[in-house]
Amino acid sequence: MKLGIIGLPQSGKTTVFEALTINISDSAHKGEERISTIRVPDSRIDILSEIYKPQKTTYARVEYFLPGTATAKKDHPKDQSIWTAARDCDALIHVIRNHTAMG
Repeated sequence: MKLGIIGLPQSGKTTVFEALTINISDSAHKGEERISTIRVPDSRIDILSEIYKPQKTTYARVEYFLPGTATAKKDHPKDQSIWTAARDCDALIHVIRNHTAMG
């Protein structure tokens, strides 16, 4: 399953991405698209694997996609290219800012 993280600038999209993927980035890649895949542990699959003893056990995987601000091409508007990139996602996580802006 591929989940896209969207929201206004400075709303906390990167913070949510890093919390979900346990992945802290450096500021050198700011504005770039980021993709991270995590395995979803499930004790029910472990029990079924013990019962049926398959050759291979495959857990569910979730892929998180954070479209970057650098996604925009020079000849396309920024919003259009972000939505084009998010089109391949199975679902969207909309991050809404709930803090006051500093400054």
